Amino acid sequence: MKFEISQILPIYNNENEVVKTNITFKPNEKSIMVIDIDRDLINENHEVITSAVLEQIYNDWFPNRAENEKFNEMDKSIEKVSEDINLNKKSCDKLIKRVDDLEELVNRIAKEINFHTVEIELED
Repeated sequence: MKFEISQILPIYNNENEVVKTNITFKPNEKSIMVIDIDRDLINENHEVITSAVLEQIYNDWFPNRAENEKFNEMDKSIEKVSEDINLNKKSCDKLIKRVDDLEELVNRIAKEINFHTVEIELED
């Protein structure tokens, strides 16, 4: 999309500082749009102004989209971490079961061999 910038006007505050830039542009042959950008763009080049206009339009037309996209990414990360935690929990549960099984096996072997402790008295 090519923008033809028709007019760039500074908007001043009470201290005579530029606080906004009013930009009139033509996005196509049949339309004229006016938008205020919350910074001074008077001395900027066409590329910087066009980028600022597009960003402002994006924020005006899709006010929560950027935030929603961030939250969607966070939700995906949280879901991945939850899956990893569940996988690790299952692995730990299997490991605990194997340790319990081994402990039971050692106890059965000890009973079968019938280990007994013998006290030996040594003479002086």
